[in-house]
Amino acid sequence: MIADYIVIALVVAGMLAIGGALVLNGRLLATLPAGGLRRHWRALMGLEGAFIAGYAAYLLTHTAFQGSTGNVIVPAIFFLGGVFVLAIARLSLQTAASVRAVAALEIEAAADPLTALYNRRYLNRRLAEEVSQAQWHGAQLSVLMVDLDHFKSVNDRFGHQVGDVVLVKLATLLRGIVRASDFVARYGGEEFVVVAPGAGPAEASTLAERIRSAVTSHDFALPTPITGPGSTSISASIGVASYGQTSSSADELLKAGDRALYQAKRLGRNRVAVAGYESATEAAPVTDGLSAA
Repeated sequence: MIADYIVIALVVAGMLAIGGALVLNGRLLATLPAGGLRRHWRALMGLEGAFIAGYAAYLLTHTAFQGSTGNVIVPAIFFLGGVFVLAIARLSLQTAASVRAVAALEIEAAADPLTALYNRRYLNRRLAEEVSQAQWHGAQLSVLMVDLDHFKSVNDRFGHQVGDVVLVKLATLLRGIVRASDFVARYGGEEFVVVAPGAGPAEASTLAERIRSAVTSHDFALPTPITGPGSTSISASIGVASYGQTSSSADELLKAGDRALYQAKRLGRNRVAVAGYESATEAAPVTDGLSAA
């Protein structure tokens, strides 16, 4: 009779262990995006449910302990199997939490704290990858070096707090203009880089002109408590460089873009200059005193 209780206790403990695994797997499933991985975990939970049903069936068909060790071994295996499934479920949930934490740290490490754009370290790594892809597939790739004109005068006139607001607004503006395949990074200070995979000089120049025009026409409203009502008209100079045209590495591509940016500044600012070309597209003059050439 005591042995019967041992058998029942082992099987019930195994059922509870698998039931605990089902609960943990349910928590894990709730964190997974739709797709194949989620379907696989749902199928595993179905198997766990089948295990519980099998355990219950064993209890129902078990009549009496006959003194044979086999009658104890089977429930013991049931129990250990349940413990094993529970351990795997707990480990999976902990692993998923750790992976999410690491991913969050990676995102934080790759983001500029002010604008939430990618930072320069991420830019260097990602651009090197894009250059390798362009080289391998024979694809086009361009970078746009975007720099606000006379931004120092904004900081001097209104303070760095207002300057930071302008940079955040510019970051939002850039996100809304670039293509889904592009990515934007803050290069430093008021300088930003747009990486445009698949874009050659002509397409990149069109994108740059769209950015330049949007910056010039955008109302960068200043915080009223600091400056009183008003807004600042701001312009940007942009240098465009394309892979294969003037450069064959990520570092050369950035340097070519920077040289083109310097050319746009030298020719009067509020312009787009393309590496490898002597001229630059000219924008309408700005006359508010902050971004005039």
